[in-house]
Amino acid sequence: MKTLTNSLLFALMLSAFTVSSTVSASAGVPKQPHRAAAYQIGVYGSLDGTKLNIAVDKQRGGWVDVVLKDDKGVVLFRQLIRKADVTYRGKLDVSALTVGDYHLEVSNGQETTVRTLSITTPAPALPARTIALL
Repeated sequence: MKTLTNSLLFALMLSAFTVSSTVSASAGVPKQPHRAAAYQIGVYGSLDGTKLNIAVDKQRGGWVDVVLKDDKGVVLFRQLIRKADVTYRGKLDVSALTVGDYHLEVSNGQETTVRTLSITTPAPALPARTIALL
């Protein structure tokens, strides 16, 4: 009987120790950060001003998030580039966007690159006139 009691007491102490170490490990220690992928971006508009071309080159092993927001912070477009991918080429149709400023944010979780886009309407051109005296 004494052996059974000692075995149960030992099992109870071992399970209590395991539970307490699991709780303390998950409560106070922050998660280890993911590996950040280095990246380079290129952003340019089309000749007619209706498309926005986005090019991202990155290292393998980390994700990169591409987000287009308006001035109020409303997300208009989001693309998450996976860890296995090394390039992303995107073309956004901006012809439906209203006049204003927009922000393109590219982030790997540790650093963020922000590019500001300004959509304007060109002023109407005055017709060119020439006067010829005869």
